Amino acid sequence: MKTSTKLWLGVGVFTVVGIATTAVISDKVIENIKTIKTRHKIKQFVADKFDGNEQLLDIIENLSVNEVLSIGSVLAKVQAQGKKISVSGKSFKEASEDIKNLLNSFVKEHL
Repeated sequence: MKTSTKLWLGVGVFTVVGIATTAVISDKVIENIKTIKTRHKIKQFVADKFDGNEQLLDIIENLSVNEVLSIGSVLAKVQAQGKKISVSGKSFKEASEDIKNLLNSFVKEHL
C-alpha cells in the first residue's frame, strides 16, 4: 500500500472518530443544559409557590438528573392543566358574604 493511501486512510479514520466523539459529547452537553434549565424552572416554581423555602431548594439542588427531569415533566403537566382551569361562579368575598348573611338569618330565626 502506498504511503499516500495510508495517510488518507488514517485521516479518514481520524475524521470518523472525531465526528462520533463530537456527537456523543454534544448529546451529553444538550442533556446537561436541559437538566440545568429544568432545575432552574423547578427552583422558580418553589420560589413562587412556596416562598423560596430553603429546605426545598436544598433538596432540589441534590436531585439526580433523572429525578430533575421527572419532576420537570410533572411540573410542565401541572402548569399546562392549570392554564385550562377557569374560575366560574362568585368570588370568595361574595360567597363568604352570602354565608355570613345565611348564618345571621339562621341565628335570628332560631333565637
